[in-house]
Amino acid sequence: MSERFFSHISIRLIAAAIVLLSLFTTPAAAQTVNDQWSWTTQQPAEGWQERGFDESQWQRGQGGFGTRDTPGACVATEWNTDRIWLRKQITLTEVTAQPALLIHHDEDAVVYLNGQQIASFPGFLSSYQTVPLSAAAAALLTAGKHVLAVHCRQTNGGQFIDVHLIDATNPPRLPRTSSLVPFDTALTTTWGESVTAENAWTEYPRPRLVRDHWTCLNGHWELQFTPFQQLTAPQKWEQKILVPFAPESRLSGVRRMLDASEALWYRRTIIVSPVAETRTLLHFEAVDYECEVRVNGRIAGTHIGGHTPFSVDITDLVSAGENELIVRVVDATEEFQLRGKQVINPNGIWYTQVSGIWQTVWMETVPLQYLQDVVDTTSAERGTISVSPVGTNRLPIAVDVHDGETCVAAAEGEGTVILTIPDAKLWSPDSPHLYDLKIRLLSEEGSTLDTVRSYAGIRSVGRIRDAHGHWRMTLNGKPIFHWGPLDQGWWPDGLLPPHPMQRCCLISNGSGRRDST
Repeated sequence: MSERFFSHISIRLIAAAIVLLSLFTTPAAAQTVNDQWSWTTQQPAEGWQERGFDESQWQRGQGGFGTRDTPGACVATEWNTDRIWLRKQITLTEVTAQPALLIHHDEDAVVYLNGQQIASFPGFLSSYQTVPLSAAAAALLTAGKHVLAVHCRQTNGGQFIDVHLIDATNPPRLPRTSSLVPFDTALTTTWGESVTAENAWTEYPRPRLVRDHWTCLNGHWELQFTPFQQLTAPQKWEQKILVPFAPESRLSGVRRMLDASEALWYRRTIIVSPVAETRTLLHFEAVDYECEVRVNGRIAGTHIGGHTPFSVDITDLVSAGENELIVRVVDATEEFQLRGKQVINPNGIWYTQVSGIWQTVWMETVPLQYLQDVVDTTSAERGTISVSPVGTNRLPIAVDVHDGETCVAAAEGEGTVILTIPDAKLWSPDSPHLYDLKIRLLSEEGSTLDTVRSYAGIRSVGRIRDAHGHWRMTLNGKPIFHWGPLDQGWWPDGLLPPHPMQRCCLISNGSGRRDST
């Protein structure tokens, strides 16, 4: 293993520790940096490092510069030649007591300030390091504009160069060192081409617990990117996004990456018609990664986790008519959080990151006492369906089981209700039969408080040993060969969410139930 590899591992461990520490401290606002450079790989004319040098023929690019997969580096502009010359203008509002260079360099990097050499670095680094300026170099600093210039060379392996003049007592959080434009591809489908704000995932989002009174909030929302530190809602909303597609995706209409140094803000108006003796719930099927929900300027709830649904009760925050809904999202893809195959610089088997709202947002009206969830289990041996309510304060439930239009079983009681199905039709890949469930929450007097629809397939999964002693999977008591195609679940136009017309083929018409075929 190379020295760079082990250094890279150490830096990741240190970064993880810093993130954990940050959870318990409130950092001061970090200084900002200018990361836009002029650069060339051709030997420039004499005086290239001076203030007045004509760099108009040089290229422009964002730091850092190098080749991808160089340890400790995240490349924004590719540099793969032997040498590179860089210049950028920086403006100091004041001279700090501890000026330093924040640098990640390759071989023999030389740094100039206003034409005078202030540092040189032999060899290479595998991570950013803070290097205090010498007294002579610090004496060159004044408030105002300066030119920072760098020359670096590379003779072997991966390469990288990036330099910043900083205050060592308050180091900056560097801008994203990769393009904010996602990987571009021409791949799409006829379904993706037909997506509009009117048909973007209009299906009922929770087929296991269906109620009639719900409102889909997918469609165009206002959008704004701000610095991470900003906690007040933006005054200007300069973009629109098609929810529920992530801003990195083509179907969102945005096609821009969210940086870890930024926050992503959503806004839209919701229409509420309050009904006495009911609650209004706002549901998010998935938001990546950490979000805060505000209704009419007040915090309704928060959530952490990019793949788990969550709900907030907004009854006491809304009034009849129009209400303002704002969602703030942050997503540090390659830092402390779980991310799967998402990376900032996708390549090979790694995929474009997904940030923000990427599944359906919706509202529903529920009674004061309602079924928060139902858990069903089945037994192929006994031909039974067992239904257990969640969040009912031990009130009884009534369950009807339908096979098509025919009610084949009914029962009620407190806790778990067990129903025996006559001549039960078992679920299998060859015969994927499903039963429809109607579940009612009852008052102590027997009146219906809440009603939901669900479904169940009767089957039992297990394992047995074959004649040779090997374990084999079973379905309904019989061995079954377990196989299936690998679905990576990443789409060229929607990224994590497929376009809605693809999902429509998985949903049966009318009931909102997922089609088991």
